[in-house]
Amino acid sequence: MTTTVTGHSPTELDAPGHGAADPAPSLCVHVTTLGDMCVLRLDGVLVRESLAALEGQVDHIGGLSFRNVLLDARHLQRIDEAGRNVLVGLHHYVVARGARMVIKGASAAVARSLGQGQSDLLVNATGRE
Repeated sequence: MTTTVTGHSPTELDAPGHGAADPAPSLCVHVTTLGDMCVLRLDGVLVRESLAALEGQVDHIGGLSFRNVLLDARHLQRIDEAGRNVLVGLHHYVVARGARMVIKGASAAVARSLGQGQSDLLVNATGRE
């Protein structure tokens, strides 16, 4: 059985003091289950302003049965410290459930960002910038 759920971050935020709406960083999260594997595909940027899209899917993920989580980062353009912290938290959640999480397809820049600090995230980079 395959289940696909998609979440989006807000597309606009009001710019403080400017009175106009500026485009916010966008993140689209696709969740697909394939047997005992849960695949999360991240498209866009995972930064403080776009975290709601991923956080909104964590409850959905909690209701799924899986042994492995594959985070497909091929289309993840950028990540900041807040985004990295959410992925580390997700990793701890997955491991606490007795499963394994691997991040694949990250660009070299995203892999470097993910590799900063103390974590045991398993990241397989593509080598592309």
